Amino acid sequence: MLQPQHALQAVLEHVSVLADRPRSPAPECLAGHGVLGERVCVDHDMPQAALSRMDGYAVIGPLAAGTRLEIVGETPAGSPSAQPVSEGQCVRVFTGAVLPPAANAVVEQEAVTRCSDTSCVQLQRPVALGDYVTQRGAVARAGAEVLPAGAPLGPVQVSLAAAAGCAPVARPVPRIAIVATGRELVPYGARPLPHQTRDSNGPALSAAILSIGCHVAGTSHATDQLPETAAILDASLHDEAVDAVVTIGGVSVGDYDLVPQALESLGARVLLHKVAVKPGKPFLFALSRDGKPIFGLPGNPLSVLASFFGFVAPALRKMAGRPEPWAPTFPVRLTTAAPGDRDRHHWVLARVSQDEDGQWLAEPLVAAHSADVASAALADGVVQVPAGLTEVPAGQVVSFRPWRPLW
Repeated sequence: MLQPQHALQAVLEHVSVLADRPRSPAPECLAGHGVLGERVCVDHDMPQAALSRMDGYAVIGPLAAGTRLEIVGETPAGSPSAQPVSEGQCVRVFTGAVLPPAANAVVEQEAVTRCSDTSCVQLQRPVALGDYVTQRGAVARAGAEVLPAGAPLGPVQVSLAAAAGCAPVARPVPRIAIVATGRELVPYGARPLPHQTRDSNGPALSAAILSIGCHVAGTSHATDQLPETAAILDASLHDEAVDAVVTIGGVSVGDYDLVPQALESLGARVLLHKVAVKPGKPFLFALSRDGKPIFGLPGNPLSVLASFFGFVAPALRKMAGRPEPWAPTFPVRLTTAAPGDRDRHHWVLARVSQDEDGQWLAEPLVAAHSADVASAALADGVVQVPAGLTEVPAGQVVSFRPWRPLW
């Protein structure tokens, strides 16, 4: 049975960045998840003229404190530059305004005294050449690449692309088919009979896929019959609009855990099955005949989420072309002890917060069992307790893997 870090390594070694396909400009909703598919070059100098960085007065510097200057005009932002300024003169300007010809510095309005007749100002401080001026082309010169292909798309990158005159084009993102198994499942909107249960895993997995910027291509339900399970998997694997398949349930050792048999009947190659982790031990990873990834998640709700964020989400991030780390964690200090396991890594539900110094703290949460969705709903993710430790005491620093955005 593989250790979780080795299982993740095996998964990542067998998935690749998606092949290119027709794309459209990235919608704003991809910011934070998308990856730039084409480089962005600016079509003109940024900025196209010298601009004021303050509300104040454009002058010809350098100038000494106490200098008097005649006000000869005014240039608001968004207006062409005013008449040229000469020595002994100044032009009233505002933040973002184009400097008048010959002006080479700006003195902020707080550093001048207006004359009694308001026709001139007197400097309260010396002015150096270039004070509070953004020079033409200071951000980028015309034709320069400002964003390379492969750059992660966030709000700042979208802003820069817009300033450069284009809408960013994102790389393709993975499209995932979900196949839930189990004859006991009924839609969450239905009222289950005593022998049935509402499907909470499907909606949870869909939400998790969307939370990392991927698409849900479709959902299916297979009852515990081998021909039906194989047929549904075969249809998903041959769907050109599907980049990967994620199954829920049916990967353990029970008589009705038929996903491994169904995959074998379809010629898929199982690369790993079972990981030394709690929850999520039965996790399965396989490749179809044509190399399409297949992720088999255990059926218990906590196992679904733990396996998804531990193994599937990193793979999907890599397939989307996102840069490493694909499985991000960060250190947290435990506020109470976290339970461990002698034989397996233990991923313990936890709620995080920050202390007054900005340090991250984690409060482990007790789950009654691996179907305890109520406890999971209070958690922000899991702390990772290495195998062999029966407990990690309060105050120790451990790794935390988020299950939702924290900021």
